Amino acid sequence: MRRALGRILPLLLFVLLISGCAAGSHAPAPTFTPEPTATPVPTPAVILALGREFDGTETQLDLSDVSPEDMDEILSLISRLPRLVYIRTEDPAGLNRWQLEELSRLREGIDPAILLSCRFELFGQTVSSEDQEISYVREYIGDEQLPTLRKALPLLSSCQRLVLDDCMLSYEKLAELREEFPERGLAWRVRYGVESALTDDITIWTCSLTDENCDVLKYCSEVLYLDVGENKQLTNFRFLDSMTKVQVVIVAHTKFDYCDFVTHCPDLEYLELDYCDVTDLTPLAGCKNLRHLSLENVPGVTDISPVYELTGLERLRVHITPQVPAEQLKELPEKLPDTEIITSFNPFWRWGQFGGPVPRYELLREQIGYGDYRQSTDRVDWNYVYAMGYNYGSVFTCS
Repeated sequence: MRRALGRILPLLLFVLLISGCAAGSHAPAPTFTPEPTATPVPTPAVILALGREFDGTETQLDLSDVSPEDMDEILSLISRLPRLVYIRTEDPAGLNRWQLEELSRLREGIDPAILLSCRFELFGQTVSSEDQEISYVREYIGDEQLPTLRKALPLLSSCQRLVLDDCMLSYEKLAELREEFPERGLAWRVRYGVESALTDDITIWTCSLTDENCDVLKYCSEVLYLDVGENKQLTNFRFLDSMTKVQVVIVAHTKFDYCDFVTHCPDLEYLELDYCDVTDLTPLAGCKNLRHLSLENVPGVTDISPVYELTGLERLRVHITPQVPAEQLKELPEKLPDTEIITSFNPFWRWGQFGGPVPRYELLREQIGYGDYRQSTDRVDWNYVYAMGYNYGSVFTCS
């Protein structure tokens, strides 16, 4: 018995010692943190709709053989196709189940980023989302059809030019529509006197303007080249404010006195103010792209110092003495050392001494479409008349 206790006692003491050491330790027990795992992206399931199966990963959807009467189910299907980028309603064989009203509802019910390919009837024509230009000429549409146009325009995704030429729509309503859909290139015809222009024409040359009919030109915002010289009764030139892209302006032999328009025309390069009622040239000082300026006989101008700022001028005609101080005329060559300056009466602004056009006028003839005045008596260039020594009073001038 004593011998057994002697063997057990040391073992118990050892166990007690080990337990005491463990109890006195304050070190936290190690813990195990599992690594985070990525949340799996669910794969779209097969979708049952319209009596058939659709893969949830569809990027294109063909609805050419689907009845638009199932619109609610169609829109529900589209909402469950997150990768969809293209919808087709046109049948390659020519069968078209979809009309404008149904297509408009479909367009409004889907993501604007989804491309919708479609074809439908519009004012007697079959038009398509693939058409880049659509034109109606002398076909009655009328303001009552504006709601129809507003439904059609979002569907014509490729259209860059829509012409409504003499279609009995009011100019004001068309201007609102053009502002609402600027990407469609809406254009229409405006009439002034016996002449007319499309609102996206880049050239206007007319002698038919009066204060009563000129306001319609405010809709012609794409004009690059404008010649309204010889409109002697015209005093209202506010339509120029909308021609912000204009590069050439000729208002010679008019009552023009509105130079402020140039503040809206950063690309103005050629300007003729001959025989006008201008009194203040201050606005011209900001025309940094102006290269050709003619101020022949402008009696209201008594200060030409704003022209000093036009260091990019290539040619300047200034024949408006004696009202301009002589010292200003003397300073011109110093202020504009790289400019050809004409300070006395000179008929060769457009035409050279030997009858040919100067280079800039050669280009101007192409831009505005003057043609060859030596062969025509319809519209005669008055510079050419002077230069050739003809009797100016015996010909009709409009340029």
